[in-house]
Amino acid sequence: MGKHTVYKQNIKMDYKILRLLCFLLLSAICYLPSAFLCAAEPVTIVTAIVVGTVEGKQTATVTLNDNLVIREIKIDRASRSGIITLVYPEYVTKQERTIPQIVIENQKLGEEIRKAVTEQAASREKAVDIVYKIAKIVPYKGKDSPVRGFVKILFNAVISVEARIMDSGQGSWIAWPGRKTKEGTWVKQFDIVNQQLKQTIEKAIIDKYSVVISEEP
Repeated sequence: MGKHTVYKQNIKMDYKILRLLCFLLLSAICYLPSAFLCAAEPVTIVTAIVVGTVEGKQTATVTLNDNLVIREIKIDRASRSGIITLVYPEYVTKQERTIPQIVIENQKLGEEIRKAVTEQAASREKAVDIVYKIAKIVPYKGKDSPVRGFVKILFNAVISVEARIMDSGQGSWIAWPGRKTKEGTWVKQFDIVNQQLKQTIEKAIIDKYSVVISEEP
């Protein structure tokens, strides 16, 4: 066998090895992100449920992951079938426009909450951490109003909460969903149990709001 023939065979072998290495590299690149996403995907469960009555209407207070508390979820029960529909806290403007304050973006979670309310039983699974994302900030320039902006926060990629950025005259603070009673007191319709997490989120919102308004023309 001549040197030229051996050289050609070596080139073919090197090419096959190179193709194999490229295939393995591409496979790793495609696999690792998907594996990471699957591992990092947040899980949301109902860890506590209380059903009661507010102003003559049946409502539920649901706690998710031992951390996010949603109060005054209205329970509408069909008279014939008994199937319930949950109405999450809403805000009605002076123009009588209804704005949802809390939205369950995931159908599976919505069904799990409805089941928990129907059976008045929480999940037996262990709670996990909360992941959040500031999805949107909209500055508000209305006169004679302490409201400085509106913010949408996404928790665990399945729960969106609308909050307001307020100005107290001594600094900004976050007003989470709530309502004013006839007696003039405020009811928190949404709350974060972990105060450290709550402060971290609120600081992140205020910092991002400062960046948003600084970039306005």
